[in-house]
This record gives sequence, C-alpha cells and structure tokens, in this order.
Amino acid sequence: MEVSKRRVICVYPAYLNANKTKAEGRRLNKEKCIPDPRWQEIRDVLEATKGFEVVAEPNKVYTREVDKETPTFRGRVKVTLPENDAKYKTKDDVIELCADLIPKLKTRGKAVPNNTANTETTVTTKKKKGRK
Repeated sequence: MEVSKRRVICVYPAYLNANKTKAEGRRLNKEKCIPDPRWQEIRDVLEATKGFEVVAEPNKVYTREVDKETPTFRGRVKVTLPENDAKYKTKDDVIELCADLIPKLKTRGKAVPNNTANTETTVTTKKKKGRK
C-alpha cells in the first residue's frame, strides 16, 4: 500500500479579507488582500487552475469568526495540492494565488481598491458677511 504525498489544505475567506485584522485570521498583507471575498470565488479560481482538486464546504465556519450565523462569513474550500508542482508547495502559495486572481473575476465587477476609495473630500466653507 502506497502512501500518497498529496497534501490537503483548507482555505477560508477570512485569510484573504482586507477588512479583517491579523488577529481575526487574515494571512496576507492588506495590500495583497481583497475586501470581503466569498468561498465561491475561491472555489472558482482554484478550479480554473490546473492540478488542484477542490471540494467546497459551504456550511463550515472559520473558528475565529465572530458572527457565525451570517451566511456571508460561512464556507471554506478544501484543496488537494499537486504532488510534483514546485509552484504551489505551501498553503501561503495557494492563498496568494487566490488573492491575485479573485479581483480579475467577472463576477467581481470593477472593484475599487480599498486604499483609493474616495480619499479626497471637498469641504466648502461659507465666508461671513460683515466687518473684519
């Protein structure tokens, strides 16, 4: 009986969420993360990439998640890593792949990066009439 060297990892949306802190489960820097990713998006990206075996588990909840009842924060994706692929050896490699490809999905639409969203606000002040 041969023992398979294939690894199975779990990827939760919280790992990629730019709106979460490191203590809440974010695994990447905020610059690389995306706001509010869904498990469906992670599944779509990994299914489109060759070599991964993907199993979606929509009712699983991340253990650090505060709001466990909201369907927005539910779900995880189990991924079997390819045996001889030098590109994706670790969990972090797969998470970075997801963070790179999810913003390019058509279902994402035109997502504005969270750093540039309406940073300039114009404040108008009225001048008082009368003597100075």
